[in-house]
Amino acid sequence: MLRRATTYTALDQPLQQTFRNSAQQRWSYAAPLMRLSGIQVGTSADPDSTYYRTYGYDKVGNITSITDQKGTQDETFQYDHRDRLRFWTQGTTREYRYDTIGNMVFNAGVTAKYGSSLVGTGSGPHQLREFNNQPYSYDKNGNLTSGGGRSISWMPQNLPLHITHNNVVEGYDYNGDDARVKKVRSGVTTISLEGLWEEVIGGESKRYYTLNGRTVAVRNFNGTTQTVSMLYTDHQGSVKLIGAAGGGSQEFDPWGKRRSGAVPETKRNFTGQYLDDTGLLFYNARYYDPAIGRFLSADTIVPGSTALTTWPSDSTARESWQGEGSSGPTNPQDLNRYSYVNNNPVTNVDPTGHWLESAIDIGFIAYDLYDIQQNGLNWTNGLALAADIVSLALPVV
Repeated sequence: MLRRATTYTALDQPLQQTFRNSAQQRWSYAAPLMRLSGIQVGTSADPDSTYYRTYGYDKVGNITSITDQKGTQDETFQYDHRDRLRFWTQGTTREYRYDTIGNMVFNAGVTAKYGSSLVGTGSGPHQLREFNNQPYSYDKNGNLTSGGGRSISWMPQNLPLHITHNNVVEGYDYNGDDARVKKVRSGVTTISLEGLWEEVIGGESKRYYTLNGRTVAVRNFNGTTQTVSMLYTDHQGSVKLIGAAGGGSQEFDPWGKRRSGAVPETKRNFTGQYLDDTGLLFYNARYYDPAIGRFLSADTIVPGSTALTTWPSDSTARESWQGEGSSGPTNPQDLNRYSYVNNNPVTNVDPTGHWLESAIDIGFIAYDLYDIQQNGLNWTNGLALAADIVSLALPVV
């Protein structure tokens, strides 16, 4: 048994989680909106002995500060009128700029250029064509084939078959539901199952444990030896530090690029997603490059619409997708099928590679579903689930 007890607030928000090694993770919330105000990791005798971060927000719910109460990792964030991240300060200040259709044209001192392609290729004007003076190329489906020091071949279902990086080829296999089940790199084969089991053929295996939609522990099997490591995550599910074996920690920039530290016991990384040796994060439906803050392929789903097979021009989108009664998105930023969480990476997450969600709300919904599964549907958990879904559906911009 890895977890000894978990307690919750009256609103089903996680309050305290105690593990078998007596370590604890605690969450605090600020009235009246009950937004997350702090996360602590420690023991019952010293709750914040290992980790303590507090959160500040603006009037629309964007995170404006994450304060490290135990060290020097304080961060502040500023946003534009479309709730896109404009400035991030951690020691020094980095600036981000965007065009009117959600392309990041300035990324912490690096310029980016974008190009158009013919209507119907599935990409439109949102393709990154140059970053830091390096060219980027795409196939007719809008999938990145070269750029960022990588070359990529794609399967018919628009999933990578091979990625070559630093002269090493990494290959993938997927099942009938397009879930990745195998990775081969330098002759080493890794089999995975639903993100819960991972086995290196002829080597070690890993079993992951989840709670409330977050990965909380990993058990490593290596021959007859077993080690268990507790994973402590932030408000987005990013693995920040590990307990028991190792004790490593890591920090990320807002877009998910690791800026310090390491947690070698697991490949779980930014927002809990899997970090490949190619430097890309696997977001289930798509692959994401934290260095550029964008996905490598166009999303097949746009919020408020069905899956797209062709890409309309921006003028068509403005006229037909934003009118009264339209079934499409009312926020033009949603039309950018490569951008990550509408360029608000501190407040939002994208757990599936298809849809941005509030990092706070998604955790509550995960627990509501878990509660219903364990205890059956009742008035309390039913109303909690409905309230959290409504909160998630409210505009984040």
